[in-house]
Amino acid sequence: MNGQNEYNELIRLTFRVVNKFQAIEKIAQRFGTEEELYPREIHTIQAIGKYPDTNITDLASRLGITKGTISPIVTKLAKKKFVSKLKGIENNKEIILRLTPKGEVAYHAHEMIEQQIHSKLYDILEKASSENLNFLREFLHVSENILDEHLKGIS
Repeated sequence: MNGQNEYNELIRLTFRVVNKFQAIEKIAQRFGTEEELYPREIHTIQAIGKYPDTNITDLASRLGITKGTISPIVTKLAKKKFVSKLKGIENNKEIILRLTPKGEVAYHAHEMIEQQIHSKLYDILEKASSENLNFLREFLHVSENILDEHLKGIS
């Protein structure tokens, strides 16, 4: 395989990986608690766990989504008792987010799963040269920019 055929195969492989990520995003799982959580919910819990006392604006920015998208997720997690919403000390309009003990259980269970996945990816990345890692980084950044532009055009 060379030239255009090789490029097409790599692009198809990239889209298969993206499609599998999208499929995973639709599946709820349990993370040490009774309730199932969708990936958006557990990733929100993860971000709050890593950055306690964050607010909605910072959380949305960290997750790369809008405040309008993250607010209902946080509200749902608060109703399920995974997250506490507290008034800001300096600004009463600001909402500070913290994990509840139940949220901490889910956070730590997810961290263990993610560690297992990441260790498999680290194994392959460790074999790559600096040049290959730089190329992969550039490819992913360009891909992200292309998708951002596409999203702007359809929204």
